[in-house]
Amino acid sequence: MPRARAGNVEIEYVRHGHAAAPAFLLLMGATEQLVMWPDTLIEALVGAGFQVVTFDYRDVGLSTKFDASGPVDIPKLVGDLMAGQPVSVPYTLSDMARDAVAVLDDCGLAAAHVAGLSLGGMIAQVMAIEHPSRVLSLTSIASTTGDRDLPPPTPGAVMTMFAVPPGSPDQAWIDARVAAMRAMQGTAYVATEAEMRAAAEASVKRNLSPAGGTRHIAASIVTPPRGELLKSFQRPAQAIHGTDDQVMSPLCGRRTAESLPKGRLIMIKGMGHGLSRSLMPVWAEHLIALAGTAVA
Repeated sequence: MPRARAGNVEIEYVRHGHAAAPAFLLLMGATEQLVMWPDTLIEALVGAGFQVVTFDYRDVGLSTKFDASGPVDIPKLVGDLMAGQPVSVPYTLSDMARDAVAVLDDCGLAAAHVAGLSLGGMIAQVMAIEHPSRVLSLTSIASTTGDRDLPPPTPGAVMTMFAVPPGSPDQAWIDARVAAMRAMQGTAYVATEAEMRAAAEASVKRNLSPAGGTRHIAASIVTPPRGELLKSFQRPAQAIHGTDDQVMSPLCGRRTAESLPKGRLIMIKGMGHGLSRSLMPVWAEHLIALAGTAVA
């Protein structure tokens, strides 16, 4: 697979569809790899005449790792910030946004329709703020602006994936990821057990980097709020959120939409914070509709 370079960081990516077609750049959630995107979403977008670019963030999958930095103690990081103590993290969401831009550069794409899930939504927002010319439309899914008056994420389900002792066999990691995915489902568009297990197995067997996931979360915590800054983004945008999201409050999706001058809110009844194949046609419909309102 091709690799983009952002400074000393190499980013593994995959390109689907015709290289001359308008592009969607998809940004996955924290700790996750490009293989986590359901094929039902990619196929729907390609079938509608788009190309789709997916990639591994720095620190996960087959991209450059920051293992020398060690895992981040998230509770300590939060405590230090609340106490006004200085903190240091290996990188921020701005660095991760520059990685995404490097992928576009390597593909020869001047701009793309950018859609991100959870952490990916935060990175997509940073792209819209810091690299607006590269974003044709913005879709922030199950994410937040990080404004301090909003409910913070409740990452208990996500942290399940970090509770496995180092050196445990792959099956323990797979089981932990399935448990986390199960806990993030809503009451509608629920992934099957087989679907969740297949996704977990694909992720663990391809590459396992739990410490990288803690560094992703640290980057999201130290990055400044984006609500006011998003008001400068003048292209079509939307926030997709689920009524049953137990990780990111629906209030966060509403604030994201309200912060974007051309933003709209898509609140999906019963949707949680997890992925499922049955949900992807719904997302695809909204992504394609928004892209249709954008002018390159």
